[in-house]
Amino acid sequence: MSDAAAPQVAPRFRWMLVALFSLLNFSNAWNWSAYAGDSPNSALYYEVKTSAVTWFSLVFMAVFVPFTFASSWVLDGYGIRQGLMVGLFLNGAGAIVRYLSCFIDGSIAGRYAVAFVGQTISAAAQPFILNAAPKIANIWFGPSERTLADAVMNLANPIGAAVALVVGPIVIDSTPSNLPPSLLVAMIVSLAPFPFAPFIFKNRVVATSPTAQVNHVDGSSSAKGRDVSLEHIAGGGRLAPSSSSSSSLALMSTGTAATGQTDPETQNRIQPAVPSPPQANIPFRVACQNLAHNRDYLLLCGSFGLAIGIFNTLVSEISYLADETGYTSDEAGYLGFGAIIVGIVGSLIASVALDKSERLPRYFGPPGSGSPHAKVFRHAYLFAIVALVGFAICTRPNVFALLMLFSCLFGLGAFAVLPTSLELGVEITYDLAGEAVATGGMWSAGQICGLVMAVVTDGIRSARGADVVKGYEVWIMPAVGVVGIVLGWMVKVDSRRVKAEQTRAENSARSLDTAPSALELSQGGTDQK
Repeated sequence: MSDAAAPQVAPRFRWMLVALFSLLNFSNAWNWSAYAGDSPNSALYYEVKTSAVTWFSLVFMAVFVPFTFASSWVLDGYGIRQGLMVGLFLNGAGAIVRYLSCFIDGSIAGRYAVAFVGQTISAAAQPFILNAAPKIANIWFGPSERTLADAVMNLANPIGAAVALVVGPIVIDSTPSNLPPSLLVAMIVSLAPFPFAPFIFKNRVVATSPTAQVNHVDGSSSAKGRDVSLEHIAGGGRLAPSSSSSSSLALMSTGTAATGQTDPETQNRIQPAVPSPPQANIPFRVACQNLAHNRDYLLLCGSFGLAIGIFNTLVSEISYLADETGYTSDEAGYLGFGAIIVGIVGSLIASVALDKSERLPRYFGPPGSGSPHAKVFRHAYLFAIVALVGFAICTRPNVFALLMLFSCLFGLGAFAVLPTSLELGVEITYDLAGEAVATGGMWSAGQICGLVMAVVTDGIRSARGADVVKGYEVWIMPAVGVVGIVLGWMVKVDSRRVKAEQTRAENSARSLDTAPSALELSQGGTDQK
């Protein structure tokens, strides 16, 4: 490969990584919502109460917290590839076990028990998947693309849930005996990433600049498998750069020939692939202690956790809410699907705008006027909760059009919260904890909140006198959302990563001004000969 061609490889490959990761995230979310789309018929198939079927969704939230410690340790300590491969195998194995449970003869209770084991295995995969997205965005993408990449990867999760909510009822078709084919579809989707994962899930990034990530190890246990950079090497680290990094250095040197400045065309080819400067290898215990003492991170965890709890509760309970107010399972699926599809559009628009925020001072203010991510996070959160209040008001018979409208508006705001809050988490914890640890804490807060809210909602529905409050349990979600808004507005954003990138840019500019060009290096080698 020529030097000039090297920088053009990474952009194409890293979007392949994003695409395959999104497929894995999509399939895991499908497994999560495999029963939620038609809970009543699933309960009839297993001959259990509807609350027992609800636990097929709740187990994802219950398992996330203990397994997030293991996932954060693997992702930050051994690398993205190792963590994603663990998630891939757990997700696929769980789907297989769950489908095979349908062939247990003579024991309905046995079918339910084995299916629940399979669901638990798939649930254990979720933290290995969700906690990796911000780390991938931070390592592989520069500031002008990072939020978009993070959004694409994270949006695959609610898209998978939405498709499951629609496809499940269609396959089951109000016939409990049709549940096995629905689980077969979910299993096929879960196995789809397997043929490509060994070739796409990698720790090593094709070097396109002196700060591009490499993974050439010297065999030491402390460095094995980690995602590192040439800056780590320059700072005295024990890792050595790969040959592709040398070609990138030569390319940059060529861009500075004669003038001592980077050629604009060369800079344009290099810039998109420049990732964030590497974080120090912070021990897991130290990272947890740093996060536990970071007030703004804890406030963000609370706000983000309540937002995720609201969404998880809505997905888990939407079929019950629809049934209680006279709507069909298909209509319940349409409500969830509409919220997610419109939310995807809103999230992508917000992500692109944030990546180009410096070019939009009219909307985000001049540089240095405050974090654009924080502004979008807070206002999108407020918009989503107002829409959710409208949804709760319209949770009554014969107003499906209004329900759909407010469901879509809720998705428009809620989905913009997801990527912006995760990026905020990385910003305020940069160099305090690894990306996976910080992200894992935020997702754990979300799963805990979702679990508590779902249990409370289900308890209200199952309690004595439930007929009196039927349909009103939906008000739990907007009430909790008000608390989340207050917590979000209290967060003071210290853009630690932005400051680190600015420092790196200044240092790189000074280095390029003084670095010898490739021509000078080659002439020096000729003179020595």
